[in-house]
Amino acid sequence: MKKLTILAGIAVMALAACTKVDPMADSKQEVTFIVANYVQTKANVVYDTANHFGTYAWFTASDEALAITPAPDPAYSDHAAFMVNEEVSFATSVWKTTNQTFYWPKTGSLDFVSYSPFDGTSGTADSNPVVSKSAAHAYKLEYTASAAAGTAIAATDYMYADKVTCVNETQNTQAGNINIDNNADGSAYTGTQYSGVPTLFRHALAKVNFTVEPTFLSYVDPLDATKTTYWKVTVKELSLSGLYTEGTCELNWDTTTSAWLKPTTPANNVWTVTDGSAVTAAQNLVGDTPIVYQNSDATAAGYFVPGTTEATALNALTQAFVMPQLIVDGKQQLKLDIDIETTLANGNIIKENYTKTLDLYDILFDATSNPAPRIEMNKNLTYKIRIKPTAYYNTVDAPTDVIINFDPAVADWESESVNLNIIL
Repeated sequence: MKKLTILAGIAVMALAACTKVDPMADSKQEVTFIVANYVQTKANVVYDTANHFGTYAWFTASDEALAITPAPDPAYSDHAAFMVNEEVSFATSVWKTTNQTFYWPKTGSLDFVSYSPFDGTSGTADSNPVVSKSAAHAYKLEYTASAAAGTAIAATDYMYADKVTCVNETQNTQAGNINIDNNADGSAYTGTQYSGVPTLFRHALAKVNFTVEPTFLSYVDPLDATKTTYWKVTVKELSLSGLYTEGTCELNWDTTTSAWLKPTTPANNVWTVTDGSAVTAAQNLVGDTPIVYQNSDATAAGYFVPGTTEATALNALTQAFVMPQLIVDGKQQLKLDIDIETTLANGNIIKENYTKTLDLYDILFDATSNPAPRIEMNKNLTYKIRIKPTAYYNTVDAPTDVIINFDPAVADWESESVNLNIIL
């Protein structure tokens, strides 16, 4: 068996799901994989064994990184196709190709590029992604978003793996394990061995969630501690609309950083929106039953959250995944419909309705720290909507900024002269 070394593309991989194995004596070592799922928290999540992914591999007869001399004979393979869109699944406790068995070559190196889920049409214009390699050995992934929010782009967790290069450092070494030589930052995984090609998946799409909460529901009168004002907040609608659903994303492998280069136009890890792209219709994330917040122990109709200001998770979007995109002024919008009932310290009750449509761009834009609001690739975003039940000036968690004050003034006397003849 051969000793195999991962040289590039395995960045930031703790691979808690990978298992060390003892050397085996089988003279024909089958190519297998170990799989992890990269998420926003930088943690590794086990890839679901019910899933299938696709992989490509290219073979080179010698490895330039090891400065093998003499130079390889032109008659031998140089980035020759080895696996072409092979389906990989979990079988007999390992990840392996489904339709035929592949064995490690005695010499040279293999470049692996994998994607998820498996697409039998990959390599054609209809696949997602299109995986390709140029004559200059440049690897590329191309994604395309569909037109409607309810179709594949919204229901499928498209993922791509870091390119991995496996090298036979020495021939005929009875090691049987794959050693991870270097991280992308140059740090070494000393002595770390894995039983298959490390395959680290990242999400090509994004997820968006919302929570809602009142900032306060009661406030003790600052002049008389025996008196309190109470608020009841009923969230009837929180609708999101205007998410783009058509676009493309091209990822190119960079040998310098050992990473997929994200799109540069537009930048910030988002997709390129297709001109005239369709957008999602308004979706009320509250649902049919309003969310009611109030300071009371009595049971109220509807979604009742007594006396709490903790966040309540809203319903998920109809589409499980969102195309990564820039937030554009006037496009992605939130519509609010909220009833507020105030019980004043004097016992009087007033009722009002707050209905407003807000641009996400206006909410998220910050010229100093965040000049380009966006929904990025591989991000699971949660937007927290906080409702202040009074007017807002500069304080969120108390009504002290909008206490009703008075500015008394006295109108001046109006002088008037009247000629009045009094005859006695």
